[in-house]
Amino acid sequence: MMETIASSKVRDNWATTFDEAFYNGPKLIEKNDRINLLFSSPMIKELLRSNYKLIIYMEEEEGMYAVHLSGIKGTYGHGESVEEAIDNLVHHLTFLVEEMYSEFNRYVKERHNDIFYLLQISLMDKKELFELPVYKYLESEYLPHGVEENEVEAWIKNGGLIEAPTYRTVKDAMAALDRISDQNEIRR
Repeated sequence: MMETIASSKVRDNWATTFDEAFYNGPKLIEKNDRINLLFSSPMIKELLRSNYKLIIYMEEEEGMYAVHLSGIKGTYGHGESVEEAIDNLVHHLTFLVEEMYSEFNRYVKERHNDIFYLLQISLMDKKELFELPVYKYLESEYLPHGVEENEVEAWIKNGGLIEAPTYRTVKDAMAALDRISDQNEIRR
């Protein structure tokens, strides 16, 4: 079992407690019969990234792009370019993250499945979103019954979607679309 540290001891030795949590692992801190867990940001990022994969699904239709982030239902961005669609998605995600932090107890009760994805997003910057893997949309926007978002990679390998990502990352997708656009300009 992990040692629980009294909050008064943590207050007196904050720098030591913080460094130990940052370099050696989480610390349990007790205050008023409540236990709090102190994690370092890199550790949280790694845990979330390995257990709650974020994948962007992209669809191009009639000159418009639509993007959706796995893990959080109802998160979409639309735009005339991939970047504009991602910007709109980021705007929507920023709203959800702010809402989660301000109404955390409600999220725990009503949207508990979204919390881990939103925590991961809150630790990311926009550049990291452009490094996420990209897949084409499913024929239906929903995964088949019984396939969880975090199981999507196994489902893809089993032939449920496509054999490989359409593009490795959003950045790759944008570069490929720019090349296609440039080639079309040359042909005219």
